[in-house]
Amino acid sequence: MFSYVALADFGLDALFNYRLYEAFAKDDKERVNKLSNMYRTLWNSLGLIVMIICIILFFSLNSIFKGKVNNWDVFKINFILYSLSSLSTYFLGYWRSILTACQKEYKAIRLETILNFIGFGTKLIVLIFTKNFVLYLLVNTAFILLNKLIVYLISKKEFSYFKKEKTTLSEFKKEGMLKECSQLIMIKTADVVNWSSTNLFISLLLNVNSATLYFNYAIIGSAIWSAIANFIRPIKSTLADLIYKESKEDSYNFYKVMDVGCFFLGVVILIGYATVFQSAIIFFFGEEYLLPLSFVYAYAFLYYFAAKSEATNLFRECFGDYKMESIFSFIAIVTAFILLIVLSKQLGVAGIIISTILSYLIIWHARKVIVISKFYNLSLLRSWLNELLYVLLAAIELIICIKITDFIPLNFLGMMLRGIISVIVPTIINLIIFRKSQFMDTLKTYALNFISNRRS
Repeated sequence: MFSYVALADFGLDALFNYRLYEAFAKDDKERVNKLSNMYRTLWNSLGLIVMIICIILFFSLNSIFKGKVNNWDVFKINFILYSLSSLSTYFLGYWRSILTACQKEYKAIRLETILNFIGFGTKLIVLIFTKNFVLYLLVNTAFILLNKLIVYLISKKEFSYFKKEKTTLSEFKKEGMLKECSQLIMIKTADVVNWSSTNLFISLLLNVNSATLYFNYAIIGSAIWSAIANFIRPIKSTLADLIYKESKEDSYNFYKVMDVGCFFLGVVILIGYATVFQSAIIFFFGEEYLLPLSFVYAYAFLYYFAAKSEATNLFRECFGDYKMESIFSFIAIVTAFILLIVLSKQLGVAGIIISTILSYLIIWHARKVIVISKFYNLSLLRSWLNELLYVLLAAIELIICIKITDFIPLNFLGMMLRGIISVIVPTIINLIIFRKSQFMDTLKTYALNFISNRRS
């Protein structure tokens, strides 16, 4: 439900990000200040709208979920906590995008890393010793709000030269933002359908019990992916500098290096999710909370594609040109709903995840068109053939690791051992396979620089 409330932001991050990247790259403080004021005005205005929507939804919950909820008190508390998390994004969240655009996000990440470590430990303790989801969500919401407050305070100090200015509708028209909004809402809808609606679809197409079981996997899976995203995110502004300041050849060489790096990461996530998830669920929640292996493998491949596509996604965010992607997003939404209805009946929860994968591939293709075809003038067919080879290699490495981990018991020690194997085995295989690639040359350069800096 909150996923669809989030559509109210129209994908404002995408609307402003590439403009901010360019302004910071050119050190145009006047334009940065202007864009930041426009950003703030839109986010705060939409925050008020979302607040009203949340209040209306709260008093409509009984009608919307009639006959589908066992404990209304818990359900409503969860709704309030999710509302607070969602609203904090509208009133504070935009500061992170500004920090990222100027390559200063590391200042927030230092404190956030410590806070996230404390938060993860606290939530882990709550899950293990209380198994109380309301208490877990309460702790989670508190740390989300604290994270956003830290980013806000750091940003206010970093951008002391910002001056609050009134913005008018004519300024948005002049920037071409109103036209882009109509395109971004379709792109945003596709992202919400693919990445934030699984619980809702499972509840509506299957049952609330299956959605509850899925939520347990999502807690672990999303926590891991969020940590990885925090690691990758600061690269965005570096890419903007490459694109706006360096030659296409230099930026494409970096793209190829990132693409291989994302494959390394994607394979580790694929194998980790596929081999560790069941033992993790047993340890944290119990055997009665397990979903079938078909779901686990589908979920693992979903996040493989999420990781593997990050190089394309990060480069794509440095450009505008949303018309073509909005068309593909519409196709992806229609595809998703058709497949959801068909595959959920045939394959259950696994079918819903498979429909998400197929829909997301359409969106990934649109972004490849912008980056590979339009910007670099290279062959899309060759790019997708490379992806096919990558996924076949990932599948082979997955089979190898499944065979290795078959004898390992589904307990805490087994979970840790499976996790270690999922990192070490595919990494060694891929280091051997890609030993003569540009990726390895770049990796060696960074390693030598790191050792040199440590010695000095």
